[in-house]
Formats: sequence, C-alpha cells, structure tokens
Amino acid sequence: MRARFQRQRQRGRPFADSALDLAPGVKVYPLSMERDGLLIGEVARRSGASRKALRIYETAGILPPSRRTLSGYRLYTAESLAVLSFLTQARRLGFTLGEIKRIVAIRRQGRSACAHVREF
Repeated sequence: MRARFQRQRQRGRPFADSALDLAPGVKVYPLSMERDGLLIGEVARRSGASRKALRIYETAGILPPSRRTLSGYRLYTAESLAVLSFLTQARRLGFTLGEIKRIVAIRRQGRSACAHVREF
C-alpha cells in the first residue's frame, strides 16, 4: 500500500483511486452532527440584524430559545427568522423592545395582534 501511495504521489495524484476515497455524497461524520436549522450568521445575513442583536433578543425572550449543535453553535428555525424579520421592521417603525415583546407574545398565543399594534 505504501509503494502504491508513493507512485501516485509522484504522478501528482496522492489519493486518486486509493482505498481512502469516498463515494460521492458519502459523509464522514455521524448523522447526529448534521444540522437542521440556520446558524446565527445565516440568520443575521438574511434578516439584516446583527449577531449581537440576535443574542439580545433571545436573552430578552423575544426570539424563542435556539437549539445548540454538539459543538455549542446556536441553531435557529424558520419561525425565528420570521419573528426576526418582523422585529427589524418594527424597530424601523419606532416600536420599543417591550412593545415588540408583547406583540410577539400575542402572536405566539395564536391571536391576532392587529388591535394592539394600532394601540401602540
């Protein structure tokens, strides 16, 4: 095996056709490491909010708590992205974080927040 590796290396193909090659689409890591969500940078880029703002909104309870990967990275759902999009628009319109928190809580209960938004 070592002689084969050395011959391939001399040809400029260190691992071509060797036993170390993986088939296309094969993953080396276990399924438990795959993620089904958005990382904080992806959510920040799509929503226009900063990463720091995301952490603040999560701490304040405006965003639902994020799940974590095995390595500790935050994973956000599509629902979090929708809430964040609403939040950034509401901030641009002049709503305070307290008002936004109340509106989001009303929506989580399944009720319409239209009357409360008009109040503000």
